[in-house]
Amino acid sequence: DYVDDAKKKFYLGQAYGLRAFIYFELYRIYGGVPLRLDVEVIDGVLDPNKLYMARATPKEVMTQIKKDLDLSMEYFGNVTAFDPYNRGKKVYWSKAATECLMGEVYLWTSKVTTGDNEANIADLAVAKQHLQSVIDNYGLSMMDNFSDVFEAKSHKGNNEIIFAIRYLEGEATNRNVNYTYMSQGEIDKGGFREDGTPWNDPLGLKKSGAQWCEYIPELFQLFDVEDTRRDATFLASYKKDKDGNLSLWGTHVQKNIGYINSEGNRVFCGDYAFYRLPWVYLSLAEIANMESDNSGVEKYINLVRKRAYASNWDENKHGYKSGDFTQNELAILHEKDKEFVQEGQRWWDVLRMTLTKGGKHLVFCKEANLKNNGVPILNEATESHKVLWPIEQNMLDKDPSIKQTPGYEE
Repeated sequence: DYVDDAKKKFYLGQAYGLRAFIYFELYRIYGGVPLRLDVEVIDGVLDPNKLYMARATPKEVMTQIKKDLDLSMEYFGNVTAFDPYNRGKKVYWSKAATECLMGEVYLWTSKVTTGDNEANIADLAVAKQHLQSVIDNYGLSMMDNFSDVFEAKSHKGNNEIIFAIRYLEGEATNRNVNYTYMSQGEIDKGGFREDGTPWNDPLGLKKSGAQWCEYIPELFQLFDVEDTRRDATFLASYKKDKDGNLSLWGTHVQKNIGYINSEGNRVFCGDYAFYRLPWVYLSLAEIANMESDNSGVEKYINLVRKRAYASNWDENKHGYKSGDFTQNELAILHEKDKEFVQEGQRWWDVLRMTLTKGGKHLVFCKEANLKNNGVPILNEATESHKVLWPIEQNMLDKDPSIKQTPGYEE
């Protein structure tokens, strides 16, 4: 009686949704995993030997994921508020997050076979139902300006965010510093901005910057110059030749890099958006493509593009005109490439999406490789097992009941 029934149900809705979320991540990474739904405790003491557990089959894992999602929906009931108990807007699990996850799970299983869990095209309708519900029932809308989505001082938990990972000044950073640049390094010595002006620490990093990671130039070059997402996402650096001509040297990420605080230091405290409204739109575009609904493909792609081009928007010039299945699927992929840099989408996209309806997944197709070098991301003949990850040797040594992922056995 210390928590009323309404709160209990809400928290159970969160708990089952989060368990489904975690197991879906494990399912996509490893396929079958140990399906631990309780913990063996004997007289209050954990016995490590009792915790050994073999991997369930992929089908068993997915059956549990879908069961948990149904329970999450049942416990949430009619509560569509993101934060009814004022704990932290949109950074706790919600019914909207469960419906997004249901859309993602059922879209995945409609197109992807994993081990003994065969793809089932009937799951497409379930995905569509829940994604449409996200649009209709949670008061969501896209921000007018793309850059405002990630503005960390006043726009956290904004109208298009559905579920995000929270970062705050004084806590752990979001690590996007590793995609910027080292102040007083080579860039500062010889770099120029696109307009030809000297580099001069444009992001105000002082000595806090680093660049352990960099996106390939082909991703930057995928953007139309009139697409506001280009400059909201990337800061390009250029070199000058002896005649003063500029050439692209490299790119640095300026999306979601927090703010400069009252002491003049940049703090990398932008939230990581896990689900937001444009993801729902482009997932529905993918479903429409599977349904041969070209008008739906155009509708959902252009909802995202119109915001991206902002005042530059010209429907005749920038609007997407549908083509055949392959053209549509690749257009959706590349729209996601531009919309979701650093939001953890592309690997799952190329594993799920296909070059033709019911055909080869894009991870095995050269058309999905942004380098455009005629080579697929994975060679289907020799690397098809790499769609799943191996189990590390340390884990195999500790638990004799665990077996290696197929394809990685010695």
